[in-house]
Amino acid sequence: MSNSPTAPTGYGIVTKNIVFPLHRKGYKTSVIAFWGCEGAALQIQGLTIYPRRFDLYGKDAAQIVLDNVKPDVFITLFDVWVASEWLPKLHPRWVAWSPVDHQPIPQPVYDVLRFAYKPVAMSKFGFDEMMKAELKPTYIPHGVDTKIFKPLDKKKCREKLGFKEDQFIVGINAANKGTRKDFARMFLAFRKFLDDNPDAAKHSKLYMNTFPRFPEGLDLSALSVYMGLKDHTIVTNEFRRYCGISDEGMAEFYNTHDVFLNLARGEGFGLPIIEAEACGVPVIATDFSSMPELVRGHGWLIPPVSFDITPLLANQAIANVNDASNALTEAYNKPDLREKYAKASVEFAQDYDWETRIVPMWEHLLNEISEDIEAGKNIAQAVAAK
Repeated sequence: MSNSPTAPTGYGIVTKNIVFPLHRKGYKTSVIAFWGCEGAALQIQGLTIYPRRFDLYGKDAAQIVLDNVKPDVFITLFDVWVASEWLPKLHPRWVAWSPVDHQPIPQPVYDVLRFAYKPVAMSKFGFDEMMKAELKPTYIPHGVDTKIFKPLDKKKCREKLGFKEDQFIVGINAANKGTRKDFARMFLAFRKFLDDNPDAAKHSKLYMNTFPRFPEGLDLSALSVYMGLKDHTIVTNEFRRYCGISDEGMAEFYNTHDVFLNLARGEGFGLPIIEAEACGVPVIATDFSSMPELVRGHGWLIPPVSFDITPLLANQAIANVNDASNALTEAYNKPDLREKYAKASVEFAQDYDWETRIVPMWEHLLNEISEDIEAGKNIAQAVAAK
């Protein structure tokens, strides 16, 4: 249960790269899509995607599917606290693949995860926080398709997407929803970088894949005008975003970048980070939650200037704008360092390949669960025989 594997969201991308490979390997897999599918179930490559019904987070859809399909294992991929009243009661073997992007693990998250048959952390940070809370988690990170997300001909990618070879391109790929991705601080850092490097202002661009106007986000078009960045900010084509940019198209997007900027206040994993790195683009990210484990040693980590207590009553980080600007300056002025980080990033990303690393981790966990189920059957049979 997550976003539909057809949806161009982080959860949708992860779902696609797990359920289809498992289905091809013989697992009887289906998806309850609480977002990205409405009206009727879909059949794609033999896999059924069940639509949402009326509840925002899919309670009614989950109940009707579980009652009729009767799966051995029920896996969820979303923020569990949004479904605290009903999620723990749905299935006896509920596996919660859950983000942890606060420190400590928020009480509303713990209160739900403690009922999970097996909680699964998508980052080492999340694993450590779950361990501190004595939740006995399994660690399975998110990943990247390294056959698609890889270094391409940067000149050709730039020509195709309308950039010049000598431009300095800073990339952002983030949902413009709420404050977690902190677009305001990324704009501030880019503005300061231009002020500190007048020569860079002539040919530097902030290239974003996001909705510049979103009901729950900032008006990024107005923000760019307010910060004097109107001529320096470019957003991916609106019609392509509406249709959903393909993985191949996203790989071309990343390959136009010189550096990728992600000053999020917290990340459960950080899918765009590993995608950018697989394409040979070094990353500037906040030194908090899952981001250090993805960036340390081959990118720039920006220390928090402070922490914010969110409505979940736990901490997320506010990145230091000055340090982020300095990192952009170093990336701009030291192309050799940038190239060194780029090569190391590609090598690092190979350990997160969906096919060779992540799907096998799920197979291992499902085999363990299968053994538990079989052991339970054997015990039941023995009791019945007595």
